[in-house]
Amino acid sequence: MIQSSFDFLLLSLLSIPFSYVNYLFLIESIKPLTPLIQQACRRLQDLSSLDIRYTYSLIAKLNSFPCSVTKLYEEVFKDAFGSVLMASLLGATTTAVAVLSVEAGRKHAYRIQALVVPIILLSGNTIGISVILPLVWIPLNGITQYMNRYKNSSYHNYIHPFRVLAIMAAVIFGQILVSALPFMAKTPSQFRTALTILQLGPIMYSTIEWVCTFLSRSSCFAHDNQQQITRADAMQSKIFVQQLYMTLTVTNLILHYGIIANVFLQELNVVQVLASMLRAQPWMTADSTGLNAATLYICINLIALVCTFAYWAALDGGLDGLILYGLSCLVLGPGAGLAAYCWVREQSKHDQYSLGKI
Repeated sequence: MIQSSFDFLLLSLLSIPFSYVNYLFLIESIKPLTPLIQQACRRLQDLSSLDIRYTYSLIAKLNSFPCSVTKLYEEVFKDAFGSVLMASLLGATTTAVAVLSVEAGRKHAYRIQALVVPIILLSGNTIGISVILPLVWIPLNGITQYMNRYKNSSYHNYIHPFRVLAIMAAVIFGQILVSALPFMAKTPSQFRTALTILQLGPIMYSTIEWVCTFLSRSSCFAHDNQQQITRADAMQSKIFVQQLYMTLTVTNLILHYGIIANVFLQELNVVQVLASMLRAQPWMTADSTGLNAATLYICINLIALVCTFAYWAALDGGLDGLILYGLSCLVLGPGAGLAAYCWVREQSKHDQYSLGKI
């Protein structure tokens, strides 16, 4: 872990240029699709265009953007390799969403962190989760760490168990089930509706989390510095958080190896496709890689998301944290690897302060 909080803050801000470069790559990757998407969404009221959903909101001017995102996702699912990459990205995003909520729910977190999580999630579903996380969350995490540089204790890492249960409910009903809808759709109409719901997933997730929290115990949102947190409370908090991460590890592990099995069953030549990507020049369009442009977009998103959390692990745990995260992702897959790393991280945080004053 970076010893100086100021150094940690400065290094956290370095993720912003990475976000910008990643954004440029993403925009470049979908250039071949841009005319198609623009043409399809320009005539939203043309009822003869039965291959596209034309109503997303009651305000006509707001329909164009969700239409563009939905059309992009449709192109992803047209490609078999794109579908499996999308499943992997959604699994990793689910873990990332849980990490954001847990960190925003800790005692040392500021109110703005809890408020900005829904904005991050909604933006991530539109411009890309791998863009918004290094742009907003990593720097915000660095600022929080710097502001709490004199407050290292189990008390400040504490998160109320009811808050963890609320996050678990939100993950299941607002993220996992919503992400599964496009894969379960039977008809084109159901599929397009599922993609629309997927864009609204962050709103559903945040609503479920906040409602469940207030229904269970609204006081867990309060940052009352006078509240006494005992060792038993800290232990219970750690157990609940680890159970959340263990659930995500198992779920994503099943997903990851299910994807691998599916790739073999469909006889997808993944090695050849990836090799084609590596041989291509960085700023060439998707046509030169042999990949569907939308598939390349998802692939870049997934790689950048893994790199973002690798950087976070390095900032938080130093070289050991980076190695642990890298090995976890290599063996378990991106979603399960992140969850497993966070499980170990939670244990380390508790052990680090278990002998200190709470």
